[in-house]
Amino acid sequence: MHSGNNGEGADRVRRLLTRASFRAALPYLAIGILVVIAVVLVGREIDHHINAIESWIAQLGPWGVLAFVALFVLATSFLAPDTVLCIIAGAAQALGIENLRVEHAHSAHWKPVRSFDMIVSRATARLPSYLEQAAPLASPGGRIIAYKTANLESNEAAPANVLLENLRLSAEPPYLYDLELEGETLRRALYIYRKNA
Repeated sequence: MHSGNNGEGADRVRRLLTRASFRAALPYLAIGILVVIAVVLVGREIDHHINAIESWIAQLGPWGVLAFVALFVLATSFLAPDTVLCIIAGAAQALGIENLRVEHAHSAHWKPVRSFDMIVSRATARLPSYLEQAAPLASPGGRIIAYKTANLESNEAAPANVLLENLRLSAEPPYLYDLELEGETLRRALYIYRKNA
């Protein structure tokens, strides 16, 4: 008789834990469903605008490349997937610019067979480390662009400046601008480096 109560008690505990696990998982399940719905809705909205963005870049002619780079920096800042940027890169090919490609890779592990005229990164590493990784990938005369805060800390800027000669890079004046984000003004900069021959 005692063992029968233990079996009932174990069943009760099992049912209680199952209900508790379901209750604990329910908010995560609801959030997951909402995220899927949001991704589908945003994806459809972006899809409507892709053609307009491609047309706009195509209409800019030679300035389209710079517009694409600016769009790339802004889009990745807002965590847009690189697939959207790859689709937009198709607009550059419509302009006859055959050498524009979007490569999403970690430069420390990636060994391309060619060099690049422009390399863009959005604050993914400290500036000295980024320059060391990007410099071997840049063509002579090519540009390396780092998207950073406008107030670059001296412990990041000074070591980067020391590396320039060894990496055969020269610094160009940074492009400074204000980014309005949720009512807050953020000062941002594109730090531009040219690969010397």
